[in-house]
Amino acid sequence: MEQSDVNLNWLNSSLSTIRQEASIVGFEIEDVGIGSGFAGTVLRAALTYDISTEAPATVILKLPVKDEYTMEALKAQAVLLREVKFYEQLVNRVPVKVPRIYHLECNDDDYAIIMQDMGDIKRAEWLEMSVAEARPALIALAKWHAEFWNDPVLQEAWLSPVTDANESSRQRNFEQLQRALSILKQSKQPTEHSVTAAEKLLELFPKTPDRVPLPKPTTLTHGDYHINNLHIDNNDVLVFDFQLVAEGMPSLDVANLLFTSLGKDDYEQHEESLLQLYHQTLIDSGVRKYSFRKFKRGYADAKFTTFLKFLVVLGTIDFNFEGGEEYQTNTIEKVELNAQWSDAIGYSRKLPFIFFVMRLINVTRNLLGTARTH
Repeated sequence: MEQSDVNLNWLNSSLSTIRQEASIVGFEIEDVGIGSGFAGTVLRAALTYDISTEAPATVILKLPVKDEYTMEALKAQAVLLREVKFYEQLVNRVPVKVPRIYHLECNDDDYAIIMQDMGDIKRAEWLEMSVAEARPALIALAKWHAEFWNDPVLQEAWLSPVTDANESSRQRNFEQLQRALSILKQSKQPTEHSVTAAEKLLELFPKTPDRVPLPKPTTLTHGDYHINNLHIDNNDVLVFDFQLVAEGMPSLDVANLLFTSLGKDDYEQHEESLLQLYHQTLIDSGVRKYSFRKFKRGYADAKFTTFLKFLVVLGTIDFNFEGGEEYQTNTIEKVELNAQWSDAIGYSRKLPFIFFVMRLINVTRNLLGTARTH
């Protein structure tokens, strides 16, 4: 569905359950996704009714991304429809607040979501959260993870890890890493750690296994858990943007939040205590046989995975928008910090052995007939 398809008939039909006796007689569309969302079109619709009503004055519309290259990448990674399916099938199980959904529709690769307008959309900038905000965000995340801990629903085909690749997505990732390396080399900022690690990754890329086996335990991961996708009011946390939900290691969301949203000093001073808070909340929420030591081992892998994700983002985004140059500068700074925090150079040197182990696991699982439900 495209913005041009949004009309009075569609809005009145789609919002029939919430507009009560009123009818929508006019609307204005604002594209609020420019510089904030790269995997979809995000619009705000200001609605005019024919009578006084308590129905919402504005709503948020989420439609497929316009850019064909990005659309093909989303299809190749099987993430295009994940948010719709999340709201259809899993949202009622999530023990955190989410925006109210007014309408969902999905047809093949086309979809539309109408949801509650939460206020200002956070533009493309690296917002930082305080440690005081990080604590409730991690508590909410741990409760979410505990709900889906090793849950059978994770075997649904649409929740397969985004890291599982076909030939098309592998080629795109290779091109994205090449572009990221080029951007890093051309930058006047310090990029020594990230450039060295990226060069090693490109060298090893042809040897990367097609499927990354997930160590247990796994849970339902948000996939993009950071301050831009959270509303935090004191200790009250609301989460949105579920485009990348998948089965994954719980530590992936933790690393993504801390790497993305904490300032350098806060991360380096408070990382350990924040990890302990998240782990203790898991235990308090009923998770068993998951020691802090085991969590930290997974967290080390998650830190490198998050660095790799940052590289792909750097090589994917078209920074040709208002504020794009500053956003690119800040992204490069984050990539370099992540390379240091994750010891990306040292980790990349271990990858040949890690790849060997992954292939052994994949072969064993194939022999045992392990497969996802379809």
